[in-house]
Amino acid sequence: GGFIGSLGKISLEKGRLTQVKIVDVYDIDGQIDDRKIKITQPKFLSDNLKTDYLHVRDANYSPSFPESAERIKNLYTQVTDETVDGVIALDLSTIEGLLKITGPVFLPTFNETINENNIFERAQFHSEAAYFPGSAQKKTFLSILGQQLIDNVFSLDKKKYLDLIKEVKKLLGQKHILVYIPEEQAIVSQLNWDGRILNSTNDYLNVVDTNVGSNKSNYFVERSLDYRLERNSREGEYLSELRISYKHNGTSDAWPGGPYKNFLRVFVPKKTALLKVISSENGSSEEGSDITGKTEIGEDLGKTFFATTFTVETGKSTTLVFTYVLPAGTIPLPENRYNLTVQKQLGTRNDGFKLKFKLPFGALLNPMPENFKLFGDTIEWDGDLSEDRSFDIPLKQ
Repeated sequence: GGFIGSLGKISLEKGRLTQVKIVDVYDIDGQIDDRKIKITQPKFLSDNLKTDYLHVRDANYSPSFPESAERIKNLYTQVTDETVDGVIALDLSTIEGLLKITGPVFLPTFNETINENNIFERAQFHSEAAYFPGSAQKKTFLSILGQQLIDNVFSLDKKKYLDLIKEVKKLLGQKHILVYIPEEQAIVSQLNWDGRILNSTNDYLNVVDTNVGSNKSNYFVERSLDYRLERNSREGEYLSELRISYKHNGTSDAWPGGPYKNFLRVFVPKKTALLKVISSENGSSEEGSDITGKTEIGEDLGKTFFATTFTVETGKSTTLVFTYVLPAGTIPLPENRYNLTVQKQLGTRNDGFKLKFKLPFGALLNPMPENFKLFGDTIEWDGDLSEDRSFDIPLKQ
């Protein structure tokens, strides 16, 4: 769901890389404006970005990457009349990971050495701080860096090949690299490298942030999730409480920081019933503001979603608490197991995640799930969402 800043067209022939061409996304989007290509966009983009129709830079809004990739591919082709075979998404973590393997890259044109620790700051400097209308500096910087990084990868010492393979595999597993190649999509999907929304037979959770503040402030924001649930009725309904906490660690409102304006979507099982949404600065669900009336409820991608827009000021914290009832049958009766699929948001790092499951009356664990701890009648898992998580809790009466 990240903002697209640059596009690179890569050409291969018989497995050999023959061309790498980096373009600023505004070069493409400017042609969309000039040619008046009008593609309808979601209302939340129109309301927050004050644009009338879709641009490539904002086309990555779907939580399902194959949907976004197809949209990006079609827009690119409309503008350039060039067909492409697929779309691969890379984020900052990918560049940092490659630099960790290749070592620093020296760019003589800029008399700078780029490494995994300064890539964000230097890329932002050349993209924004030193930018002026008509400037090719951003495109030049990324083109030179991209080409040099590719050269360094292909000229790696053979002793580092295994490290490179491990790093790329990790980046794919953690959804920092996403792959959409329609002719090969069955294989890509089987490997879970395509960032699609996963099917789930029982409980499901996917929390998706979209920065609509026209800055890069989410780089400075920590997010953590706390999900707890317990049996709510004899019919098998479960009461769920999801606490999403944001801490803005920025120290200035200057670019690329500033207030974090976020359009939040929470995807849950279809036909889930929302009861209440509370927003507070201290994490209390009793002392916060009730924003249930400002929360949209809808269906998309085979799930129900709850959506709302809010702002976290620089140096502040905000917690949103969603209380909802899972539909009867989400956890089959007679209860023999609880299953939860939690998808990490594409491109995020290591969001904290806690799961607290209160055992139904009379239920016993059979056996204790791995990495859980028992506290009275509640079992807890405490970890992160560096990758998708699947939880399976076997029960017996």
